[in-house]
Amino acid sequence: RSAFYACNNLNELDLSGAMVESIGDYAFFNNLNLKKVDLGGSLKEIGECAFYGNSALTELTIPDSVTKI
Repeated sequence: RSAFYACNNLNELDLSGAMVESIGDYAFFNNLNLKKVDLGGSLKEIGECAFYGNSALTELTIPDSVTKI
């Protein structure tokens, strides 16, 4: 929960090669410079407000494997 909260040095997130099954609540909350996110094919769940407040986010790839947001 809140793992990368307000981490404004993060510009891009690529989990395409990672075996991540869930992203917790508020994990990337308020990352003002995060622009591009690729969540990868093993992801199943995205927690509450995981990307809330990411005003620069223009590209988000959510795989078909996600069953709960």
